[in-house]
Amino acid sequence: MDQHDEQLRQRLARLDPMPSAAPVDPWTSLRAHELMEHAMLTTEHTPSTPAPARWRLPALAAAAAVVVGIGAVATLLERPGDVPAPKVTTLALQAAGSDASMSCAPFSADVLAAMPVAFGGTVTAVASGVATLDVDRWFNGGTADNVTITTPAADSSIDAPELVQGRRYLLTAADGALSSCGVGGEATPELEGLFEQAF
Repeated sequence: MDQHDEQLRQRLARLDPMPSAAPVDPWTSLRAHELMEHAMLTTEHTPSTPAPARWRLPALAAAAAVVVGIGAVATLLERPGDVPAPKVTTLALQAAGSDASMSCAPFSADVLAAMPVAFGGTVTAVASGVATLDVDRWFNGGTADNVTITTPAADSSIDAPELVQGRRYLLTAADGALSSCGVGGEATPELEGLFEQAF
């Protein structure tokens, strides 16, 4: 044993909690052999303690801030006063004029197909000589939500439909005026079929 080994042994002895006066069995003894066997065959499970997660507190704080932010945005979006109401568009038409010299062509799907404006809708109001229809379908020439029609005069000689509140109509128009001569009228399965065929 050289001087270096002796110094190492002395350092280890100072670190050993066992007092130097305690008896020590030689490693070749039967007791030392039994202790070695016991140590080799015995396994003890020590639950591992997770390292302190220093990131958890900032991460939780950031997550909470995100949740609060999302809630605030959702609350703002749900406030009725902040949501603009959808814009309702309206097409204004005039009733057909009364012209005694005007002749009407026989009504057919071909006549319907030539109409630049065709739609179906229900009359929601009739007031001050104007009927308002809530359009449920555009067959041709429009996208407005509502159509207003100046109702024909009582003495009109043109065959224009009488627009009654609560009833549904299939109507056509050209040049800003409601078509006459029976090219449209109160909705029926037969008239709906002709509109489907024409458009």
